[in-house]
Amino acid sequence: LIKVRGYNLSSMVSATIDGQTVLERLPIDAYTVAQLVPASVSGPAPIIITNSVGASNSLAYTAA
Repeated sequence: LIKVRGYNLSSMVSATIDGQTVLERLPIDAYTVAQLVPASVSGPAPIIITNSVGASNSLAYTAA
């Protein structure tokens, strides 16, 4: 489980980690969302958040 902070997350429609769709997301507030990392993700795994405005830049993440 990871937390992502940013702007316009309340309008988040999807997310990917290392190209894999995040199936479980939990909005915490307008700026924070918790996401369950797919079990098959390992090592460097960029995160991309898509909201009503469009897709984010790639966010760096390294899975343990």
